[in-house]
Amino acid sequence: MTTEEKLKYFEESSLEEARKQASAMIEEYKVNLDKVEKEHKATTLRQSDLQLKTESDNLKRNNNMALSKEQLQIKRKITQKQNELKEKQTSNWKKYLTFSFGNSKEKQEEKEPQEKEKINPKEVLKLTEESLQKKYIMAECCHPIPGDDVLGYVDENDRIIIHKRQCPVAAKLKSSYGNRILATEWDTHKELSFLVYIYIKGIDNMGLLNEVTQVISRQLNVNIRKLTIETEDGIFEGKIQLWVHDVDDVKTICNNLKKIQNIKQVSRVEE
Repeated sequence: MTTEEKLKYFEESSLEEARKQASAMIEEYKVNLDKVEKEHKATTLRQSDLQLKTESDNLKRNNNMALSKEQLQIKRKITQKQNELKEKQTSNWKKYLTFSFGNSKEKQEEKEPQEKEKINPKEVLKLTEESLQKKYIMAECCHPIPGDDVLGYVDENDRIIIHKRQCPVAAKLKSSYGNRILATEWDTHKELSFLVYIYIKGIDNMGLLNEVTQVISRQLNVNIRKLTIETEDGIFEGKIQLWVHDVDDVKTICNNLKKIQNIKQVSRVEE
């Protein structure tokens, strides 16, 4: 091979090698460009998601603040009512007992005689929907509902008042007026509704109040009458006043509320 041929071969080989290197560089550039573009899109998407979450959290926080103010006003009204009731507690016995002092006989004589239902203390008293509406009185001190362990007390006007057995007032009546106590038995069929109070406590977090109302109103189809919640140091406490048919309804509500994350305590309480 002549020198000229060698030079020509070397030139062609060099050009071919240069073309391959150029092609490789172009492909590598394209790959890097695609990678940069994808990373840019991902970063932009993350920033958009973060901005959306921040705005959403701010909106929820503002809503919760407004709701907390409203709940505080409701709590103040309830506290005022509770204080009024406490002032009347000293006269609770007057609702269930009347002592024969002063001119009580004169007042009884002024009343026209009425035919009264004969009560046999040896028979078990059936608590039906009709009798609860027309004959018997549910004690305001303990708010019994169907399914509770209850007893009847016959007052001086022959009215029958239904108490929970563990009610402090009922315990006093039983020890002092045992001859006026009646055995009772529920015979209801979920036709009447009764007010109960549910106490809840747990760890405060965003959206908790919404979960509670969703479980009670939508999942269980129970009407809420009042709801008060207050938080302190990340712990919330609240009372829910709602309508139920019987003790089974209360158990179902409590069991479902306990399933909500961060709720640690649920129980039925008096007012």
